[in-house]
Amino acid sequence: MLTPEQESRLRNRLVAERERFATEISALVQSEREKADCSLTDPADAAAYLERRHRAAALRAQREATLEEIDAALLRLEQGRYGISESSGEPIPFERLEAVPWARSERQS
Repeated sequence: MLTPEQESRLRNRLVAERERFATEISALVQSEREKADCSLTDPADAAAYLERRHRAAALRAQREATLEEIDAALLRLEQGRYGISESSGEPIPFERLEAVPWARSERQS
């Protein structure tokens, strides 16, 4: 089981990661909303613009999924279920949680 110090350290990390991902999502949403310059008549420029928007949307979806995992981990902390594998019910090693604080199991999937 986690010591109070380890739990506090992981909570702080989760909060910091949540802030970082939320900031990245906001920037990606802004990037997706940017309008193309109406003078993009060159097909290569138009394709590059569409690729940037597509990439921003894909990254945003990935970041949002991770943010949901972080929120779920913070909820587990509040409920006293943090650090327990959802698959086996065994404690997740601190080293694993330190690497991925929102981990749901003791193994990397």
